Amino acid sequence: ITVEKTSDKQNTKVGDSFIYTLITTNKGDVDLTQTAFNDKAPDQVEFLEVKEPGESTFKSLPSKREYTSKIFSLFRGKSVTAQIKARAIASSTSAVKNTVCVIATTPPSTTTGTCDDTDIIITPPREYCTIPGKETLPKDSPYCKIDAPTPPEMCTVPGKENLPKGDANCKPYFP
Repeated sequence: ITVEKTSDKQNTKVGDSFIYTLITTNKGDVDLTQTAFNDKAPDQVEFLEVKEPGESTFKSLPSKREYTSKIFSLFRGKSVTAQIKARAIASSTSAVKNTVCVIATTPPSTTTGTCDDTDIIITPPREYCTIPGKETLPKDSPYCKIDAPTPPEMCTVPGKENLPKGDANCKPYFP
């Protein structure tokens, strides 16, 4: 049995939501019964909703701190997926590791399992200008001053919002 955990975002800000995807695969030669995911949220993350294995919609979770899936069977060569909607609730000075484990029973009653983790960087929320009429500007924008001129249309590329839209550096960086 294998398990893989991924996140749709590797970098996020406090208050932002993201989705963890959990995939387990039976690579053995017997069907597995009584299989379940277990995932505990790190201190900087809360779980909001889950899409259980075999279901097509997200449902709220009874606990924002831990998710244990409903029990399912995992047939030879097959994979099962679950997804957790989560929200960043605190920033961290280092990557935040989140681990999922899957446990299953092989006939007649042998237990097997494995774990995988993924990291996410959580930064403080963006601060915005508090001057009336300029609330959409970043707080550190040169236009976030009472006597500043009306700002030009600003760049929408993440991390470059302080630049005018026509600036030569207002382009996504692609290595």
